[in-house]
Amino acid sequence: MRLVVRRKALQRILRWSQRACLVVAVGTLAYCEYVLMDVWIFQSRERHRLDHLLDNRQVKTGAVAPTPAEGLFGRIEIPRLGLSVIVVEGVEPVRHPPAERVA
Repeated sequence: MRLVVRRKALQRILRWSQRACLVVAVGTLAYCEYVLMDVWIFQSRERHRLDHLLDNRQVKTGAVAPTPAEGLFGRIEIPRLGLSVIVVEGVEPVRHPPAERVA
């Protein structure tokens, strides 16, 4: 048994397949950019909050340890890797900082 496919039909199928793959690739890249920007914004806000808490606490009491505030836990720094991230309390991924959550 032999399957015969016209050349024009095959070209059309391949063209639409390429377009579909391009749309999926662009969508995937856009989603990755969205997630990275969301994480960057969250980390910068929480880093600013932690620095503010540390500065206020140090001025008031002379101590360096901040009081816990709305799930903020601390900062992990690994200078050798150039890594510095804010750690928050909880087991679920946080989409927005605790101050912006609606109760």
